[in-house]
Amino acid sequence: MIKDKTCNICENRHSCKELCESMNQKLRNIKKDNNIYSEKTINNYNKSVGNIDNLSSIVYSHGLSNIENRDIKRIIIAMLTKEQKKIIDLYSQGYTQREIAKTLKVSQSNISQRIESIKSELKKSLIEIIPYVVEK
Repeated sequence: MIKDKTCNICENRHSCKELCESMNQKLRNIKKDNNIYSEKTINNYNKSVGNIDNLSSIVYSHGLSNIENRDIKRIIIAMLTKEQKKIIDLYSQGYTQREIAKTLKVSQSNISQRIESIKSELKKSLIEIIPYVVEK
C-alpha cells in the first residue's frame, strides 16, 4: 500500500519550492514511528530545493530511508536515455556546458537546453515515483 506522505498529495505540488507545514508534520509523525527518518533530511530538503541549478538537489530525499532513496535514484537513472546519462555524468563530474558540448560535438546552447530539459524531467519524475517506492 502506498503511503500518503509525499508531495503528490499536495495541490501545489507542481510549483513546490519547499515542504509545506502539513508535509513537515507528516514527516515528523513518520519519524516518531520509524527512526530511519531524520529531521536533518527534512531540513536538507528545504535548503536544497531552492537551488535548482544543482542537479543533485533535484534527486532529494526528504525523510526517505537509504534504501528508498537508493531505489528512487535507480529508477530515475533507468528512465534516462543513454545520451541524457552521458550529459548528467559529465555535468556531475564538474564539466562545464562548453566542455560537454565539445565532447558531444554539439553547441553549448544545445547542451544548456538539454540540461534544463533533463532537470525538469527529473523533478517531475521524482514527484511521481516517490509514492511507488515508499510502501507501508
